[in-house]
Amino acid sequence: MKPKILIVDDKPQNLYSLKVLLKKLDVDVIQTTSGFDALILALEHDFCLAIVDIQMPEMDGYELVELLRSEENTANLPVIFVSAIFSDEYHHKKGYDAGAVDFLSKPFNPDILLSKVRIFLDLYQQRIQLQIAVEQLNEQNKTLAHQRLMAESLQQVTTTLNSSLDRDTVLDKIMEQLGRIIQYDAASVWLRDGSNLVLIRGINFAASYIGYKVPLSGKNMVVKVFEVGQTIIIPDVRQDPRWDNWEEEISILSWMCIPLSTDSQRIGVLTVDSFEVDTYHEADALVLQSFANQAVNAIKNMQLYEEAQQAKEKADLANQAKSEFLSNMSHELRTPLNGILGYAQILKQKPNLTMEIDDGLTIIQQSGNHLLTLINDILDLSKIEARKMDIYPLEVNLPNFIDGVVGIMRMKAQEKNILFEHETSNLPNGVMVDEKRLRQVLLNLLGNAVKFTNQGRITLRVSELTDALASTTQRNAESLIRFEVVDTGVGMTPEQASKIFEAFEQVGDIRKRAEGTGLGLAITKQLVELMGGDLQVRSKLEKGSTFWFEISLPIVEMADKQVPYEAGHQIIGYEGTQRKVLLVDDLASNRAVLYSLLEPLDFSLKEAADGAEGVKVATEWQPDLILTNLVMPIMNGLEMIKKVQDTPTLAEVKTIILSASSFDKQQWSEAIKLSDGFLNKPFKVNDLFDLITDNLELVWRYEEQADTSQNIAVELVVPPVEELTELHRLAKRGGMKKVRLWAQHIIEMDEQYRPFAEQVETLAKQYDGLGIIELVEGLRSV
Repeated sequence: MKPKILIVDDKPQNLYSLKVLLKKLDVDVIQTTSGFDALILALEHDFCLAIVDIQMPEMDGYELVELLRSEENTANLPVIFVSAIFSDEYHHKKGYDAGAVDFLSKPFNPDILLSKVRIFLDLYQQRIQLQIAVEQLNEQNKTLAHQRLMAESLQQVTTTLNSSLDRDTVLDKIMEQLGRIIQYDAASVWLRDGSNLVLIRGINFAASYIGYKVPLSGKNMVVKVFEVGQTIIIPDVRQDPRWDNWEEEISILSWMCIPLSTDSQRIGVLTVDSFEVDTYHEADALVLQSFANQAVNAIKNMQLYEEAQQAKEKADLANQAKSEFLSNMSHELRTPLNGILGYAQILKQKPNLTMEIDDGLTIIQQSGNHLLTLINDILDLSKIEARKMDIYPLEVNLPNFIDGVVGIMRMKAQEKNILFEHETSNLPNGVMVDEKRLRQVLLNLLGNAVKFTNQGRITLRVSELTDALASTTQRNAESLIRFEVVDTGVGMTPEQASKIFEAFEQVGDIRKRAEGTGLGLAITKQLVELMGGDLQVRSKLEKGSTFWFEISLPIVEMADKQVPYEAGHQIIGYEGTQRKVLLVDDLASNRAVLYSLLEPLDFSLKEAADGAEGVKVATEWQPDLILTNLVMPIMNGLEMIKKVQDTPTLAEVKTIILSASSFDKQQWSEAIKLSDGFLNKPFKVNDLFDLITDNLELVWRYEEQADTSQNIAVELVVPPVEELTELHRLAKRGGMKKVRLWAQHIIEMDEQYRPFAEQVETLAKQYDGLGIIELVEGLRSV
């Protein structure tokens, strides 16, 4: 009859996976999804092992094991707990306290599970064989009753020995449980360490003996037992010529030594000693061998745990070193990028730029942003691998958020003359979500759609999935939102689609692969999972792709947030009294970027090169706002902010952090808690203006814009008809770069056309081809 194994899990897919795995063994597998059914099955069958999930409805794993232990027929049934959620040290201890013999965290290594199951199958077979042997011995000699009782206690010993993975605890329990099944005056456990046997535990041995080594090349009796792999009993060491052990100093008279072996290797020996002669016989050896087998299992589990811990420690150290390296490199790379992108933004706002200079600044911005994306991708992947990536939900106006994403992507789609559409349905106004990460996900999916679509359209669909079975309270508390990106691009084969979410894996047009790292979708999938969703893809080669995910978002009440500045208008100052801003950064280039940005807007500015100087200047000057870096010599940004907040005269001063550093969760939380705003370098100018607006309650003044109504035909000198016809043709074809070259061309024709050319170039920069077409057609009708 095959040994039976009971598997208990409320999820049928988990049961199926376990059953398929256990098919590799010659066993009968009985499964159930209920703790109550499992209890009944355990009372009806003789199982050699139960594998039990912890989190189950009605009766969890802990309750089931407690009930099993309370029944006589199942009290000694070995139970292995498996869990995907309760995997910390507290639940491990709780599991062992409940009576489990082992605890595995999902997902677990199938080979390790099979190895452990084989151990209990061996124990079960040994128990059956031992029971048969004991019964035979009982029939032959009633004097063996004591040995039989000892054998029956071995199952309880198994549970005890496997209740811990700590080295000292396991070895102590081996010596403690040994005394329950056999009489001894001294005992020892020896384990192989390279070319020696080492005494690692001893009872009634001097402390100095622990760690004693016996070379495997020697003739010591423990070495002989280890080599031959067979038990040796010496009834009287004084009469046995083989006895030459150093243990004679302990007054040993009779001695028995059992090999500690697995199926494939010997790991050591176990000895019991008596101060009387003729103490041990073959029946004792049989019982002790069964105990030794269980001790081997406990020791192997202990060693596997130690190896896993050592591997984990090495991996943690490697991850820590990698994280520190990437954090430092991120800071070192972001710092010069802040200067590059900062000045590119400032210079692009200058009036009367030539097309060549404007295009050059655009290339600098695009290249800098591309490099920043690569830095962020590598850093995000590192955080995800180290399990340090966190989600920070904040109140977000969802329709406004979607409009912002659409605004960014529509321009990129227009550059390739691709139709971009978005559809929303029944969306809640306010939700709690990590705005930065959700934007990162959507921009990555939409960016890929634009990259791999050469014609046709791209559609972003965002809709609420109403659950008809959900209660009104549940629907009011949270909303299940589906995000879907559909394109008519190059598509993928099934094989390519199966690899698309792997890190550094790129598919599709080889020319497009050079535009990224292959990290985007891998990171995007991980971010979606962190937000509680699952990113999926459906694609057909040359027919396009659809990416979608669903996440449940808590609903909050919030009104539409007003935009603090007017997009497309140049800020030239602010209303009211002059405000004082202190710039604190150890790098002069970073201070220069901020100075160049704020000084033209009539802010009163002062600078400091570190936190200590920042506190001194702030105390003397009393600024309205401090813009500060974090990582600085002498005193860092957080320390400076604490000093400022602890100074009564500076209690009303606002602080905004601008940092290129990468933070862990604790540092991030502290920075957010202490400051009045936080931006990563390099930052966008409008993002900084948003924070300044919120903290200083400013009303901006804007540069007056020229009238672009149709009466421009009267105010501007219009080029010849043939030139307008060419402009109309270029605008219809969507070639905005060629439109701008046309504008440069007519300025070279005659300087009087400059105002008209500048108007056309402004529309071209905004990729407003329709506006250019309407302008030309309006002029034709005049």
